[in-house]
Amino acid sequence: TIILDSSQLGLQIHESIGHPIELDRVLGMEANFAGTSFLTLDKLRKLSYGSELVTVVADARQEHGPGLGTFAFDEEGVPAQCTPIITNGLFTGYLSSRETAHTIGANRSGGNRGISSNSTGLPSHTVSPMAKSPGLLSPTISPA
Repeated sequence: TIILDSSQLGLQIHESIGHPIELDRVLGMEANFAGTSFLTLDKLRKLSYGSELVTVVADARQEHGPGLGTFAFDEEGVPAQCTPIITNGLFTGYLSSRETAHTIGANRSGGNRGISSNSTGLPSHTVSPMAKSPGLLSPTISPA
C-alpha cells in the first residue's frame, strides 16, 4: 500500500493518467513532440487501471470552483465537461478533439486547449480529481 500526499498525488495523476489519455497522443499525432501513449485504442473499456475503488475524471467545468484548468468552453467552442477516465478501476475514456473524436465514435470531450490565441489547441487534460470512494482509506488509516 502506498499513501501519497495530495500534491504528489495530483502530480502522479497528471503524469500517469492525464497525458496518456490525450487521444492525439494515442493516435501518434503528437509523437514527434511529446511521445505516444500506452493507452492504445484496444484498451478502452478493457484495461484494469486500478482497483475497483479508483474513479478518476477529467473535469474542466467551473461549477466546482474557479482555478487552473477550469473554463467555460474549450478552443473549439465545446462546453467544458466532466469526462470519465477511470470508472471503478476500468479505463473508460480519452480526451478528444474535432480531429480525433470520430476515431472512437465519441463526441468531443471539451478539453481542447491552446497555449495562445494563434494556437489551434490540442486535447489536453485539465483538472483530474479522484472521485470519493466510501471507505477508501478506512482499512489503512484511522483517526489518531
